[in-house]
Amino acid sequence: MLRLRSFVPASRPFARYQTTLASTSFPSSSSASSSSAAPPLAPSSIPAASPEAYADVDATDAPVETRYHVARTAGGSLPVYSDVRNGGNHWRTIVRKVTGDAKALQADLNAFLSDGHLDPIRPAPRVTLRPTNRHLEVRGRFVDEFKAYLSARGF
Repeated sequence: MLRLRSFVPASRPFARYQTTLASTSFPSSSSASSSSAAPPLAPSSIPAASPEAYADVDATDAPVETRYHVARTAGGSLPVYSDVRNGGNHWRTIVRKVTGDAKALQADLNAFLSDGHLDPIRPAPRVTLRPTNRHLEVRGRFVDEFKAYLSARGF
């Protein structure tokens, strides 16, 4: 039976997470000895990777070389945010932290939105570049789509 310790001394603050065995008997077996453990692999026994091993890797899996860069936030996520205005009637998606050629990213995001646009009546949403802060904005909720697009391109 496993029990948690009931008393935690101040010198060992994480001792409460340690468990103790109480009145547990295990069958003794002389056949199970330490010799049954496998020895660790030596570096010479690990086979070297050959170029044929990477033949099935597609070139599209590699990060795409671009003239722009989208830096990640301090928490490690992509800087793509949603902004809600007018009581929830107007949604905007904002991409921040763009360095380099922001107009190239704007053109790529416009092409991405027009490729996925299915409505025959309304035009595809257009991405606009704010020149003062270099943020890219688009009307609508595209946070998940933009994050997936940017992460697929290696950002």
